[in-house]
Amino acid sequence: MSAYSGPPESPPQSVGESENPPLDPHPLILKLLAHADHPQSTVVLTGYIGPAEKVGFIRFYLELDLGVYLEIPLTAVIHSEPVDGSQSMSKTKLVINATGKLKHVKVVEASFFKGNIASNFLDLQSACKPVELPTVKTPACPPPPPPNRQP
Repeated sequence: MSAYSGPPESPPQSVGESENPPLDPHPLILKLLAHADHPQSTVVLTGYIGPAEKVGFIRFYLELDLGVYLEIPLTAVIHSEPVDGSQSMSKTKLVINATGKLKHVKVVEASFFKGNIASNFLDLQSACKPVELPTVKTPACPPPPPPNRQP
């Protein structure tokens, strides 16, 4: 019976002969390159997906207080994945087409509009009234000078 002498020695490798790990392209890059003739500009958002009132949209909450959200059309979403796949309550990372039209909503209580600051700066009564613009009269331009005739 022979004694264990460790792993068999491998011959020394020169530069460039080392075994490379497989490097596969990221699926998101493949999606973006699919339209290489018209590259997409993107925006990355992190938050929580919720149901939207409108069909074909998602409501994307930026924080769990639910005070601010985005209404995002599904057609603008290029890719989504959990930020931390090991946690079921992880935020979601969305990659969105930068030209997509999003609706940004901030939820506030109605009492917010009762305060002095809001009432001074957000005059809701006058915001709905038509506004008359002043008429500006411009003086008539003088006639151009006569052409200069020389004998």
